Amino acid sequence: AIGVRAFNVPHDDISYTDWNCADDEARFGTGGGAAGEAQAYLLNRVVEEFVSVHEDVEPLQMVATEYWDLDETPYKQALREHLHPEVIVHFTGTAIVPREITAAEAARARELFGHRMMLWDNYPVNDYQRGRLALAPYTGRQADLADHLVGIVANPMNQAVASKLGLYSVADYAWNPASYEPQRSWRDSLEEYAGGDASVVAALRMFCDTQHWLETMTGVDAPELAAAIESFWQAWLAKDDAGVAAFESYVVSFGAAADVL
Repeated sequence: AIGVRAFNVPHDDISYTDWNCADDEARFGTGGGAAGEAQAYLLNRVVEEFVSVHEDVEPLQMVATEYWDLDETPYKQALREHLHPEVIVHFTGTAIVPREITAAEAARARELFGHRMMLWDNYPVNDYQRGRLALAPYTGRQADLADHLVGIVANPMNQAVASKLGLYSVADYAWNPASYEPQRSWRDSLEEYAGGDASVVAALRMFCDTQHWLETMTGVDAPELAAAIESFWQAWLAKDDAGVAAFESYVVSFGAAADVL
């Protein structure tokens, strides 16, 4: 009634070895294969009794319980054999938060699940590294993923407004993967976020640089600050007064950034 036309019935982060109903166990059995068959039964009913009777509803989506690996399992086989062919399956790659996702992996996922796939990317979500924001550029996703995926869903942080930076880059990538450049997209997101105010852009960039480390995606922290410190030591050892002065100016701006923001 409010205009929603695309629906997802996710089955992630649940136990598929314990039944809440004895009749389910009696009907489907036990183990991953039984869970996949039971999930397919439920989702097929949603397709047949809801999606198919509304002409303008998009194909149903689901998140697989085994969403983080590309191994053949009884669960995946059950979805491949029993799930309605129009259902779109979400996965996250070869890990919950993988550093890289390749076209070959996406093709393998489509083969394993036997359905069209959507990437449910755990970026910029930060529930696994609480106390830090995920403000690094969106990286490690091959351009030709688009040849094997229906699309991308980006999992945001609890901090909704701060998530806009990461979501900007995901949207930029999804719009044109072949021309996507992470650093350029990151700079553009800062410009958009700061409303074009150069002083805010500079301060925001310094802050985001300190929140660059993502446990499995980037593996490095504050690369621009680290580079400035390295340049300072080289200037110091070489008695390069101009280089030392440049670092002093950087430090002053860094100290003022919080007030600017």
